[in-house]
Amino acid sequence: MIFVYSSTGNSLQLAEAIASEIGDEVMNILDVPEGPVDVSMYDMVGFVTPVYFFNTPRILRAFIDRLVARDGQEFFLVLTCGSTPDRACRKAARYFRNRGLDLTHSFAYRMPENYIALFSPPKGDTIDRMLDSVPVFAKEIAGHLSSEPCIISKHIGLLGLLTVFGDTAYDIMRGTKGFHVDDGCIGCGLCERICPDKAIRIEDGKPVWVIQKCEHCMGCINRCPRSVIQYKRRTQRRTRYVNPRVKLR
Repeated sequence: MIFVYSSTGNSLQLAEAIASEIGDEVMNILDVPEGPVDVSMYDMVGFVTPVYFFNTPRILRAFIDRLVARDGQEFFLVLTCGSTPDRACRKAARYFRNRGLDLTHSFAYRMPENYIALFSPPKGDTIDRMLDSVPVFAKEIAGHLSSEPCIISKHIGLLGLLTVFGDTAYDIMRGTKGFHVDDGCIGCGLCERICPDKAIRIEDGKPVWVIQKCEHCMGCINRCPRSVIQYKRRTQRRTRYVNPRVKLR
């Protein structure tokens, strides 16, 4: 079983490609009912998720805390990132180990940037090249999963400092106060439906952010059909990004 968390489709494309290589199935973490998650019947359990501020997302960590596994069960983790995961793979291994789980393999792979609160997505031809290489990387991962345990991270940051201070920076950055909607909103409710934190509520036909902090997955901004959701003044002129190779929930 491969569990995936994906806001704009990068992690989902990679999860589906890996599942195809190893003959497995993919389940969205957000579709798993609340409560303990018994995974003891699977030989190996995988997770594919983006990197947030050089660390694994809070949603993934909360999900790991719910797992019910058997002794000796193997787990693998694949992180997608727009720049570098820094030491997120190694920190994740410690997180698993502290919960009595054996993370035998972890990988990091660079995909198109989607955090448009700070960065612009790459151009179309660059996106195509990056997404075209996903099946190649998935095949590489499949080969490693049948071999000795390994941690493969090809994009290392500044001696781990990005990961060390990333969670603190993330907690500061992930406020919802900066989100707002321009004229042109049609009140479709997509942003409310896809928000992993249930931070958005449609009131009088417009989205309203109803909690102080959210995951900052940028799903609401990138997937808005009218491109009218903004974050402060940073996103008005930035191109939205949704992975065109997958079908999102």
